Amino acid sequence: MASDPILPASAAIDNSDQRHAVPAARKVALSVVMPAYNEEDGIRAAVDEVRRSVFACVPEAELIVVNDGSLDATGQVLDQLKSLEPRLRVVHQTNAGHGPAVYRGMNAARGDYVLLIDSDRQIPLAEFERHWNEAQRHDALIGVRYPRADRAVRRLISRAVPVAVFVLFGIWIRDANIPYRIVRRQAWLDARQVIPANAVTPVLLFTVFLRWGNYDVCERIVPHLPRATGEESVHHGRLARFCWRAFSELVAFRWRLLFAMRQHRS
Repeated sequence: MASDPILPASAAIDNSDQRHAVPAARKVALSVVMPAYNEEDGIRAAVDEVRRSVFACVPEAELIVVNDGSLDATGQVLDQLKSLEPRLRVVHQTNAGHGPAVYRGMNAARGDYVLLIDSDRQIPLAEFERHWNEAQRHDALIGVRYPRADRAVRRLISRAVPVAVFVLFGIWIRDANIPYRIVRRQAWLDARQVIPANAVTPVLLFTVFLRWGNYDVCERIVPHLPRATGEESVHHGRLARFCWRAFSELVAFRWRLLFAMRQHRS
């Protein structure tokens, strides 16, 4: 558990999408958050995998899919699935990018824990039950993709990220931006006070927050498969600009954390 978190508990969650909510009387133990963009060919399989691997293990869970302005039929498919699965909540938004979609989904979560996954199914959920049982003894269980099945340029970026984090924060994180993690929702409520809503890499910033803030974090190796359907949210031509903005966010985040720590101690 976190002995002395950077920040105290934050205000109530913004559940502006109440039309998608499960009944308030039903306790939610786990919220699965899944951003999706142009995944019409694979979104049914992604939702079905959550039903088989997560809902079967945690019946009192919910799945929140944030449709990030998909240009294909992803939104329509999700609305169809929602009519068949009451534990599925669908949030439609204008395209804002993967980061803001994650941020909105995390804010909409109501479970005691949150499982964050992507809709591309590159990380199978076969080991979820084991990870779930272990995660409940920690503040966060974070996956480590090994071996990586991404393109060479993305593997290179993934190797550079831990170095940048170490230089700026003095901590070593093996796979800081991995989407697969099971975390206490309270940790997110603390973290979102210093993570901008428009951040392009809220997952990376959240990981740094957890490790820098004395939260109890464990890492576990997870398999990583090649992308089979859909398209990447950051295309090759925009990757350099994305990386520069992500690095700039890391630098600014360091100062945010230092300021927050001073405020908390005063």
